[in-house]
Amino acid sequence: MTSRIADVFARLRADHRTGLVTYVTGGDPDPARSAEILRGLDRAGADVLEVGVPFSDPLADGPVIQRASERALAAGVTLSSTLELIAQVRADVQAAVVVFTYANPIVRMGIDEFATRAAAAGVDGVLVLDLPIEEAGPFRETVLNAGIDPIFLLSPTTTDARLRQAAELGRGFLYGISRLGVTGIRTQVAVGARAMVERIRAVTQLPIAVGFGLSHPEHVRQVGEWADAAVVGSALVEVIAREADSPDLVPSVERFVGWLKGRRTRQEARGDMTAENRSPAHPDRGEVDRRITEIRERMTSLDSRLVALLNERARCAREIGQLKKTVGLEVYQPQREIEVLSHVRSQNGGPLEADAITRLFERIIDEARRVERSSKS
Repeated sequence: MTSRIADVFARLRADHRTGLVTYVTGGDPDPARSAEILRGLDRAGADVLEVGVPFSDPLADGPVIQRASERALAAGVTLSSTLELIAQVRADVQAAVVVFTYANPIVRMGIDEFATRAAAAGVDGVLVLDLPIEEAGPFRETVLNAGIDPIFLLSPTTTDARLRQAAELGRGFLYGISRLGVTGIRTQVAVGARAMVERIRAVTQLPIAVGFGLSHPEHVRQVGEWADAAVVGSALVEVIAREADSPDLVPSVERFVGWLKGRRTRQEARGDMTAENRSPAHPDRGEVDRRITEIRERMTSLDSRLVALLNERARCAREIGQLKKTVGLEVYQPQREIEVLSHVRSQNGGPLEADAITRLFERIIDEARRVERSSKS
């Protein structure tokens, strides 16, 4: 018996159509409306619904999805309630449903209990972002026995040996991330995404979905030339955040999915214009003040995290300095600085220009070198 995910991709191939995989965080902006969002995504034509489990330390996620996790966690959402959410809507949606999670929530619940409850809720697949494929065997067997497809994440730097291992162990589809770094909205598909898909194609006949950074119908069209499906997450979650307090939340989500699938204009998808193409009314001063306050609070939270990350980086630099002194290495190593600056430029998705990122990290590196020099052996 084939899985629902396999059936979805078989239909897509038969129809010569690019699949659309949509990601939302379970329970965002609150459990009741999250259920309506999932129903709306299905009505709008999403082929696979990825439901993220909110997590306090989402290392693979950019700011948009991090904030969605924060909203869901504040609403009391857990892995258990995410499974309850899926069970609540399962009878109403035709799309396949995939749980997208970090390992910690599953380990805390217990792998056997997770598999049993997920299957009962109607989950079709599970992707555990931080589960090393080399250690995935027991988990894979447990979820497979429960009728759930284990899905593995692959990146442009995944070795050929690990590609083959993922192809052997995976079911349903393989998820290729188009770029290194965290999730987030980008203006174009990563240059190396097609080459990554071709490497995966060489070792498997499983369908391939490509995500990380996709946000536009043209991205979906482009990815569809060489992959089976496109995954859109941050751009959709941003729509949810923008419309969270609006009665137009679910219709906005449906319009956005319709736009991604080529059925509507961008203005209609964003809800920026009426059917007669009139300009929207200006928000009142109170609404503007509220939004500014919210954004400033978000910036304050980001500033606190930046300070913590910079100090953690400084501690790493101090430890490196101590190790260098034990073997008489020079503190300043120009090649390493070049590597760091090249890496951070490659991760930049705007709105800061690459040169601005370079200048900021040059200062960070200078401060790190000062900490290295002052380290005691």
